[in-house]
Formats: sequence, C-alpha cells, structure tokens
Amino acid sequence: MATRNPLVQAGGEVQQLQSGDPLSPAGVGVLRVVDVVATLPDNTSLISADSFKANNGADFKIPNTSSLLVRNTNTPRIPYWDTIARVSGSNFTTTSGTLVDITGLSFVAAANTLYTVNCILATRCSTANGIKLGWHFTSTGAEFLAVLDTANTTGNAQFFMPAVDTGSTIFNLAVVDTVLNIKGYVKTGATSGTISLRALSQTVGDTTTIYIGSVMKIKNEVAI
Repeated sequence: MATRNPLVQAGGEVQQLQSGDPLSPAGVGVLRVVDVVATLPDNTSLISADSFKANNGADFKIPNTSSLLVRNTNTPRIPYWDTIARVSGSNFTTTSGTLVDITGLSFVAAANTLYTVNCILATRCSTANGIKLGWHFTSTGAEFLAVLDTANTTGNAQFFMPAVDTGSTIFNLAVVDTVLNIKGYVKTGATSGTISLRALSQTVGDTTTIYIGSVMKIKNEVAI
C-alpha cells in the first residue's frame, strides 16, 4: 500500500482516521475528529500540545496498543497559601489542663509582618467538659485577631480568639467529632519566632483530640 501523507499537520485537522494512516508530527496544536466514530490506529502515539477536541459528540476510541497524550502548556496556577502546616502521622492528643502545642500546626514568622491564618481542625473531647484553644509565640510582640466559626458555651456563632498563651472560651461540649474553622490575622513585632496553635482539656484527664488532616494555612500578606 502506498504511503499516505500525514493527515494532521501543525494546526491542521483530521478528516478521517484509518488503520495505517500516519499521524501528526510534533507540534500539533489541535486534533479535531469530525467522524461520529473515529479510532486511533494500533501502535500509535498521538501528542496534542494543548487540547483535544471531538466535534458534535464524536466517539474517539484508543486501542490498548496506542496512547493519547494531552500536554498542558498553560502557566501553572499559583497557590494562594504560602505555607500549609498539617497534623500528620498520628492524631494529636492531650489530657493537660494547660495549653500544649498541637503537633504540626506551627510556622516560622518573620519580624514586622502581617499574616492571614486559616486553621481547619477536626476535633473531639472525651467528655462533655470541652476543650480550649490558644496561640503561642516563641518571641514577643505578636498580635492575634481570629474568629472561630463554631458555637461556644453561650451558643454564639463566632467569638474572638484570645491573646497569646490564653485559652479560648470552652467548646466541644458534647462527645462528638466537631470541625472548627478559625480565620484571622497575625501581626508580628520587631522580632521573628515560631507561631503555633495550642489546645487543652477543660478538665484535667479528659482527652482532647485533634485529628490527622487538620491544617493551618498561612499567607504572608505584607511587611509592616
């Protein structure tokens, strides 16, 4: 059988695919299938630089011996958050009545900088006595303004997190898994240091659990 010319050129179209047809050279931008049903020939690798289009709901079949690769050459999306810290490896637990760092939920903060912080926590208390949260900073001069979107003891939908090393209002007053969404800002002073989220059990001996997958997301907003 005589060799057929390639049916796809750079920027061109496929009018019909037949077994034995040579396919696109490198650099094809769009492969368009116009048949209702088209089959990629056996033992063929087809590369599309940016997109693959099948007109009018065409059914495009790829045999086991063939492959279709679509490569996205667009600029990758830039993540919004600069850092995401996680509880990993095992659940964090404490029975302490004083604030303890939640393992994994910390970040190093630069001096004179404003950060956006969003903590999403899966939590549980072993009794209905509840738990508290609080911030810690290894240096001095940090200010926190954060809102917890979860009902507290008085039934309020939101309440402000307290100052450094001070426990929040009690919450988790039922023995159930509860997701807490903490959103706010952290502003550091003249010195850098590590900022961490802490937890305690309202009644010593109760078990406070922060589950694997809980995260602290941080964005560096601006130097101040």
